[in-house]
Order: sequence, then C-alpha cells, then structure tokens
Amino acid sequence: MISPGNRAILSVAAGHFTVDYTAALPTMMYPFLVVSLGLSYANVGVAAAAYTLANSLAQPLCGYIGDRFGHREVAVVGLVMQAVFIGSLIFAWNFLSLVLLLIFAGIFTGMFHPVGAAVANRAARTLKGASVGTFFIGGMLGFAVSPLIAAKLFQEFGLIYAVFMIIPASAAGFAVFKFAAATPQPAVEKDAVARTRPSLGMDSRAVAPLIWAIFFRSYTFAGMSVFIPLYFRSLEFSIQAGGLALTLFMSGFSAGTITGGALSDRLGIKPVIVVTLALATPLMLVFVYTPGSLIGLAAITLAGFLVAGSFTPTIVMIQNQLPRLVGAATGVVLGFTFASGAVGQWVTGRLADSFGFETALSVVALASLVAAIGGLLMTGSMRPRWMIPRAA
Repeated sequence: MISPGNRAILSVAAGHFTVDYTAALPTMMYPFLVVSLGLSYANVGVAAAAYTLANSLAQPLCGYIGDRFGHREVAVVGLVMQAVFIGSLIFAWNFLSLVLLLIFAGIFTGMFHPVGAAVANRAARTLKGASVGTFFIGGMLGFAVSPLIAAKLFQEFGLIYAVFMIIPASAAGFAVFKFAAATPQPAVEKDAVARTRPSLGMDSRAVAPLIWAIFFRSYTFAGMSVFIPLYFRSLEFSIQAGGLALTLFMSGFSAGTITGGALSDRLGIKPVIVVTLALATPLMLVFVYTPGSLIGLAAITLAGFLVAGSFTPTIVMIQNQLPRLVGAATGVVLGFTFASGAVGQWVTGRLADSFGFETALSVVALASLVAAIGGLLMTGSMRPRWMIPRAA
C-alpha cells in the first residue's frame, strides 16, 4: 500500500509533469507565431524572456504564501490557471498581446513550482533528496515529451490543441487537492529565518560562486530549450525534427536531474557541478555544428544530461538552509534560475538576429563552461567525498 506521504509526492510529481508539459508548449508554438504575427527572433527572445521573468518573480512570493496559508491550494490554482493562459495564446493578435498573455501564464507557472517542491520535501521524513528529485523528474519528463508530442499535434490540428490542456490540468489539480493534504504544514514564525542554522556548512564564501554557477547554467538551459526548434526551422528542417532534438535534450536533462542528486550524495556537490557543466560545452558545440546528424542528436542528449547534473543538489541545499520556509526558499532559488534563463533567452534572440544561430548557440554552449568555473570557485574539495578522510 502506498503511504500518505508517497501519495502526496506522486501527486505533486504528476502535477509537475502536467505543468511543465504545458509550460513547454509556447516553445513549439513560436515557429507558428513567427509567421502569423510577423515576429523577429529578437521578438521571440523578448516574449520568452517576459514569460520566464514573470515565472521567476512569482515564485518567491507564491512560495511564501504557500508557507503561510497552505501549499495545496496554491498549487491547484497554479496548475489550472496556467493551462488557461497557455491555451489563450492562440488568441494573441499582435506582439504586445502575446507578451501580456505569456506574463500571466508565467505567473501561474511560477505559482506551482515552489509549493509543489515544498510538498515533496515535507512529505518525506528521510531521503529528501530522492523525494525532491522525484518531484523534479516529473517536471523534466513533461518538458521532455512535450516537444515531440506537441510538434505532431500542432502540425495536425493547429494551435487550438493548446486549449485542451485545461483537461489534464484540472485532473492533476484534483489529485493534488486530494492527496497533498497528507503533507504536514508547520506554521511560519516571524523569526524563522533568523533562527534557522545552515545544515550543509554553507557560508558567505559559497554564495557568490553558487549564484554564478546557477546564472550561467540557466543561461545555457534556457537558450537551448527555446531556440533549438527555431534553429532547425532556420535550416529548413521539419517542425517534427526540431521537436525531436528538443525532446532528446530534455530527456537527457530529466535523467540528469535525478542522477546528479544521487552522484552528489556519493561524490560531493562541487565535483559534480564542475565536471558535468564543463563536459557539456564541447557536446553542445558538436550539436550546433552538426545539426540533424546522429552524432549531433546523441551529443545534445548527453549535453542535456550533464547540464542538469547540478540542478537537484542546489535546490536541496537551499531548502536545508531554511527548513521553516521551504516554499519561500525553493521559490527564491527557482526564481533566480528562471530569471537567469530570461536573460539568456533575450541575449540569444538578439545574437541570432545579428549574427545567426550558430554564433548565438555557440555562446550558449560556452556559458556552461563559465558556470563550471563558478563551481570551481565554490568552497570544498574537488576530491570525491569517499576519498576525504573523516574527522575522528
């Protein structure tokens, strides 16, 4: 029999799958909207950045609201309303209306993430990394399969397909409402932050390099996830081919999300961050300069896996710093992650318009190497954890 805690974790993981499946739809809609609304690649970059920035700014506040008033209710509202506004994108009549609708969609997308992660964290008495990893793997799987499925359905039925996402979103919302009630919900105290003590040995010297690594990792992820379909379209590949490449990247990212957490438990956070992000750069460059080939597709799959290696460990690290404000803490780090991605989307769009996609995506690939340098500057040893002698 599945325990109440595990039902709560599985319900928010399913909700995360639905939210991120839906959140990925605009990426596959942009090639159609470029034509119907007469958008430039820079316009797409701005629209994607507005969507991502709204998502990022909403997360800390929504996480705090969830901590105060209940994670379940906030999660359900985010699930359903996100689908409503993503479906409404088909009614955009110009660039400004598209941006406005994306901002509302981003706000409700951001509403779900921190409270869903908080449910996963608090539903697990032990193995919180695995619990939070399960939550995030749900979302990454949604991101992974969405481009491939959506490309086919948009090609067959047009953008009207997005409207029907309200059905699975409502079903997932019902599951979260029913099962997430099992999650313990401690009250937030006014002095919670002041009385919280770091549990992972993190000090001020680790903050700046961590922010550095998260910023450039997010730049890389956002640039690839938004512009792979448009890159393939510019090369006159089919929309299905672009969807396949994006699905492979997101599939690799999904696997890397949970594997990175497990590896950091065994090897330590710093070596996982540095090695995975550094190795991702050459693989992404292979993809950029051999698009559509089997080598290129294999390279982007493995690159997605490596870029994701540091994702779950950084989330759990922040949650452990503020155990009484898990939702708000998650919202802060996820908000910063998405805000960093918004910068990457805007810059990549401008570079694609000015210098072409090869240059723009090469810069995206190199950003992962810059992120690895940030990880290298973090406190701690690069030696695997099992090689470090324990204090007597």
